[in-house]
Amino acid sequence: MIPSAAAQQVKRRVAALCTERSATLRKIAHGETSVPERVTNIPRRRGRTAPERSILSRIIKTRAMIAVGAACVGALWIAAAASAGHTNTVLTTSLNGRNEVAAGAKDSRNVGDPNARGEAYVFGIDNDPTTLCYVLTVDKLSTASAAHIHEAASGANGPVVLNLAAPGDGTAADCLTQGEPGKFTKDANGVPLTTVAEILANPENYYVNVHNADYPGGAIRGQLSNFG
Repeated sequence: MIPSAAAQQVKRRVAALCTERSATLRKIAHGETSVPERVTNIPRRRGRTAPERSILSRIIKTRAMIAVGAACVGALWIAAAASAGHTNTVLTTSLNGRNEVAAGAKDSRNVGDPNARGEAYVFGIDNDPTTLCYVLTVDKLSTASAAHIHEAASGANGPVVLNLAAPGDGTAADCLTQGEPGKFTKDANGVPLTTVAEILANPENYYVNVHNADYPGGAIRGQLSNFG
């Protein structure tokens, strides 16, 4: 177990990421930078009038603020949960495309996104051994379509054991409990492939993988390890 001071470091790291995003939002609001297309989700059309463009601009800014603001608030709330008790097991990883492994593990070439990066924090909650929380952030990655925790050592591919939220806007965070529908992968007999306790006790046997349309097998990956 790691002292809750480590969880406080996680919280500060997430807060820093949110502060960075807030600065971007201020630039968006003042027209100093463009809004990522993945946030707007508004189809482009020719021949829009000036009033229409003005209204759409305000809608885009509002959507961006809601999306990024909500992600940061959620991530901070979850990170704060890690410090609620006396001690917490906190895991972390840095994700990149070089960590991806080709099918069959026979190809040493970079099979992931060469430019994208990410960070993940995974942690348990005191007095609740069946709940696992996480904060996942990605950068320079085209819209993520899925994210998982897989079971396998570094250099090997393994099955999905836990379904995470896709960080479509760059951030995902949640707390998952064993028995929650659709979260923990089960075998043919309905038994979960792993447990929260197993992940926290043996992080080196698990990795976080983020997928998108360009890299359906995995764009960036990171092996879990103890934080600190």
